[in-house]
Amino acid sequence: MFRRFDDVIAYGVPTPEVTRGILEAHLSTFKLDDLQWLSVLEAAVGLSQAEIARAADEAAKVAVLADTNRVETSALVMALGERKAAAL
Repeated sequence: MFRRFDDVIAYGVPTPEVTRGILEAHLSTFKLDDLQWLSVLEAAVGLSQAEIARAADEAAKVAVLADTNRVETSALVMALGERKAAAL
C-alpha cells in the first residue's frame, strides 16, 4: 500500500533550559555539582537536541575512561565544540 507523508515538523534550537534538561537527563548517573553551567550552555548555543545528546554521551565516555563519576566542564565544552565543528 502506497502512503504519502507530507507533514513537516519543524524543530527549533533548544532554549538554555531545555539544553540543561537534555544534559542532565543524559548525564544523570554522573555528578554534575561542579559544572560551570554558563560555559556549558554558551558552548551549546546553535546545536540541535540530538547534537547536545551526542556531546553529553561523549563527555560521559571521557569520564568513564578516566574512571570517575564526575563530568568535567572542560570535557563537556570540548564535546559540544566538536559537535559544532562537525556540523560545519
